[in-house]
This record gives sequence, structure tokens and C-alpha cells, in this order.
Amino acid sequence: MAIGERKKRILVACHSAAATSTYAAEKIRELLDKQGLEGEVQISTLSELPGWIESFKPDLVLTTSQVYENLNIPKGTPVVSGLAYLTGLGVDDLEARILEALSHEG
Repeated sequence: MAIGERKKRILVACHSAAATSTYAAEKIRELLDKQGLEGEVQISTLSELPGWIESFKPDLVLTTSQVYENLNIPKGTPVVSGLAYLTGLGVDDLEARILEALSHEG
């Protein structure tokens, strides 16, 4: 585990917790594997996000929606838009932001 000493938790959310969040979650798993990192990735709907945040206590929240400002995400929890995974544009920048967020001890 190169980033921190514990397994990182990533919560991926979209409107239905189906195709887009599943795809983004798989891309995050590939990124972690490529970096030699251990992590747990969970998928959620946007409406279930507050409950998942409370129980899962993620180190990072990634949404495949542009609407995430009013989701009651605790202050200090990094949130990134995963739209780059869907469009293919800016993936390197997104992955750099994911790794940077995960590098902070929380």
C-alpha cells in the first residue's frame, strides 16, 4: 500500500447505481490495481448517498453526475466528478485528482 497505511474507501454514485457508476467503479479498481493500491469501491444512487457516506465512511466520493452540490456530503470529504471516465476526455487529470485525494490521511 503506497498511499497511506490503510485500505482506502471510494464511493461512486450516479442516478440509478447502474451502468455509469458500475463503469466508473471498474475504472477506479483498475487505477488502484495499476498503482498497486488496496481499496474498497462501493456503488450508490445519488438519493442513497448520504446514508452510504454515513455507514461506509468513504475517503473519496466520485459522482458521474454534475449534480452533487446539495447531497449533504460531510465537509472535508473529497468529491470529484467522474464524467471524464464517461467521455474519455481528461481521464489522466481525473485519475491524478483521485490519487491526490486518496493520498491524504483522513
